[in-house]
Amino acid sequence: MPNLSLAQIAKDWGTSRTYVHQCVAKGCPKTTLQEARIWRDQNARSKAPTDPAHVKVATLGNGPKIKKKAVFSETVKTGDTLLDFLTEAVERAEVAHRLAKEAMVEEKDALIAARLSVANKASDQRMKAEVQYRQEMERRRDLIPLNSAQDMALRGFSKLLNSLQRLPQQIAQRLANRTALEISDTLTVEVNAIIADSRKAYEL
Repeated sequence: MPNLSLAQIAKDWGTSRTYVHQCVAKGCPKTTLQEARIWRDQNARSKAPTDPAHVKVATLGNGPKIKKKAVFSETVKTGDTLLDFLTEAVERAEVAHRLAKEAMVEEKDALIAARLSVANKASDQRMKAEVQYRQEMERRRDLIPLNSAQDMALRGFSKLLNSLQRLPQQIAQRLANRTALEISDTLTVEVNAIIADSRKAYEL
């Protein structure tokens, strides 16, 4: 019969080995992860964790408080307030959905509705954070809206195409009786001028 380590159970629960050790001392089995989860739900889920240094209580939106299966890892702050807010919103949404899925898998009817409500609110918050972040990036010009990029590309291509189509007629007389080297040099100058002129369409 397998004998799980405290680390394996702690990873599955999303908590500390100290907390798992206390649960094992109270009778939590170490045979399988499923049996450990069942014991936790029946004996420990309703009690506050006893290791406050590692266990946090996470409140998502205005929904019910979720105890330590919803532990968040310590997010490294970037100094960009909006990016940090987005990162935290993503983490909250992922935790909420994991807990909702767990309740459904374990058929915990009393928890399913509450956790789905929290997961939906967390998803809404994540979407709002993503929209705010994208808008800010566009404001900073780090990102260009797709329709703006398409319009810019079309302007540059149209300008380039029109100039190339007019080129033979514009320089035909100038190239009469020229040597091959002179023709090549002239074409090079004209083509480079067309490219430079087309690039202006992409300037912001």
